Amino acid sequence: MVTTEKYIPGSSILGILVKQYLKNKNLKKDAHKDQDFYGWFLAGDIIISNAYIFSSDRNNNNMFKI
Repeated sequence: MVTTEKYIPGSSILGILVKQYLKNKNLKKDAHKDQDFYGWFLAGDIIISNAYIFSSDRNNNNMFKI
């Protein structure tokens, strides 16, 4: 049986942000020399926590209907 998490881990969100930042700035192995990259992603200037799905629907209906 496989269980599904009820949130997106902060580490996954951080990874997505790092990947996009590196791509947009065209940074490679010297990314740590970029002042913003170093501060945000290596020195911990930003903190990314888990993302939880929230619905304001009082009937608890799934807000993502296909």
